Amino acid sequence: MTPLDPQPHPPRHDQTAEDDVMRWLAEEAARVRDVGQVEQVRNGWAIGLALLTIFIAIAAVVYLNVRADREVHTLQALRVEDRLREAQAELDRQAQHVVEKTRLDLAINAIQALHSELTSNSLLTQREFDAPRIKLLSAAQEAYLKLAASLENSSDRDTIQTLGRVLESAGEVTKALGRKAEALKLHGRALALQNHLALDQPDTANQAARARNLLAVAILEAETGQQDRARKSFNTALNALESLKTHPPEATLADCLDHQGAFQASAGRLLEAQRTFERALKIRLRPAEFKKVPHRDQSALASTFQSLGLLHHKAGRFSQAKTVYERARAIREILVRAEPENIRYRSDLAADESRLGLLLSQIGRDAEALAAVEQSKAQREALAKTHPEITAFQYSLAIASHDLALLLNAAGRPTEAISEETKALTILRTLADAHPSLSKYRRDQAIGLSGLGVAQAAAGQVEAALASFSQAKTILDALVLSDPSDTEIPRAYAQNELSSGALLLRTSQIEEATAAIERVLAIRGALARMYPASPPHWRELAEAQALLGRLYRQTGKPAEAAEAFHAAVRAMIGPWRLAPNLLFALASYQARLASAAAEPNSGFSANESRAEAEIALTFLQQAIAAGYRNTGKVETDIDLAPVRALPAYPSVLMDLAMPNDPFAP
Repeated sequence: MTPLDPQPHPPRHDQTAEDDVMRWLAEEAARVRDVGQVEQVRNGWAIGLALLTIFIAIAAVVYLNVRADREVHTLQALRVEDRLREAQAELDRQAQHVVEKTRLDLAINAIQALHSELTSNSLLTQREFDAPRIKLLSAAQEAYLKLAASLENSSDRDTIQTLGRVLESAGEVTKALGRKAEALKLHGRALALQNHLALDQPDTANQAARARNLLAVAILEAETGQQDRARKSFNTALNALESLKTHPPEATLADCLDHQGAFQASAGRLLEAQRTFERALKIRLRPAEFKKVPHRDQSALASTFQSLGLLHHKAGRFSQAKTVYERARAIREILVRAEPENIRYRSDLAADESRLGLLLSQIGRDAEALAAVEQSKAQREALAKTHPEITAFQYSLAIASHDLALLLNAAGRPTEAISEETKALTILRTLADAHPSLSKYRRDQAIGLSGLGVAQAAAGQVEAALASFSQAKTILDALVLSDPSDTEIPRAYAQNELSSGALLLRTSQIEEATAAIERVLAIRGALARMYPASPPHWRELAEAQALLGRLYRQTGKPAEAAEAFHAAVRAMIGPWRLAPNLLFALASYQARLASAAAEPNSGFSANESRAEAEIALTFLQQAIAAGYRNTGKVETDIDLAPVRALPAYPSVLMDLAMPNDPFAP
């Protein structure tokens, strides 16, 4: 029997009943207590189960969320990984591109270094190195063209820029090989690419490359005779350079102006050229402290001064030319002192001295001219001694010695002139023997022999002088046959005959002198007719006519002499401006005409003779006004005797002593 199923008890007395009631109540309470514990347990399990269910549900949700998140993160991770792989691939591709571009740049730089050395090295540019130099330049050109072919048909901007650079360099090498038309095409191809890039996406690097290439195109067009195209290209190049907004390359702009000025001068547009050179000078003179300017830029400044000086010289502005020449020389002297081993600076200084010497001789400053040419010769002598392997320096020294000999002889120092001419001939003979195929060395050897003959004649060594003239004639006879296209050979031939004829006339060998003078007139007359716009040919014809006039006077033919002198005057006067020394020569020829006209049987009256002398005086005044300053010649030249007899002659001496422009040369 279980407590949950009680049995009935027998009846008892009241106490017992009460006890029973109490006992029953106690048992009921116990039973109730037992039942409450069970329910509590049951309720606890239910709650726990519910909580477990909730926990499991939450865990499931969390799991599902985590799983979902993991799937999302996995997808994201995969995407990131793909992107990383793509980025790495792009980096690898760019790195490979950089490596390839670096290698390409190294290849281009190496080829450029080669062809730059081949075209700028003083030794390698000598004729004896022509064959290996041309072979190496051809190899450089071939390498450039192969590089260009490998870069064709690419749409990559960097590659297109590199292709333009390669084509530019190929054009430079092709020009160095002498194939200018082909070089122009290559530069044109590069320019087309640069124009395309400029339209697509302008950038400073491409603009600078385009401007530089436009300048190269303009220079080539000028050198190939395309004048109109060259003029437009120069202007376009200048506009392109000026349009660069960041770090404008002023040196390049000045270089462009220098080239444009030279082009304008060659086309006869002297005023335009002067303005262009002056503009280049303003750019080059901008730096506040000249001493801080790099030497190469100082050298460029001197070159611009030199170009402007040549322009003034050509235009007959001798005072301005002298000033500008002297400024160029001063800069060169600074550079030579700073870099005494720089052969380019020393060579440029020698050339400056030579040009200045020529100008000074043209304005009658013979002593200063002699000093300048002596300085030029000293510079060239030092270069030839330091670099005996460079033929150009040896040749330049020979020419300097020859020029110095001419000035020494004109100064009345024939013995020293003979010494200098002999030095020049020694060098020229060596060069002629070493280079038998080059006619210029033999031609200049003949010119040196002729100059030696003139100095020997002045020193009274008649037989030696005639022997020198004969040797020169033998060389020139052979050259005329071997190279008839060289107009300098007949000019040298005529000069040798003129000098020989003058000596023959002085020694009264009239027949031989007449024959020599006639040969000169034939050659120079033909050259003047062939080149009617060339002043030197007419000046040389006038010199021959004047010698013919002297022959006629010496043989008692004043009328013929007057006609010959008149022909000399006509030959000198033309649509060109005469240098002061040539105006002095014109005055001399006119004075000789006046002297011949004053002789009996000349066909001139006394008044006509006087009128001719007055014309000579006018020419002399023009020479002095132009800057002629050789007072000694004006006062002692025997040919000017009719002029010195005129009442107005003292005013000429006053003009000579006190010119209107006291700063004129």
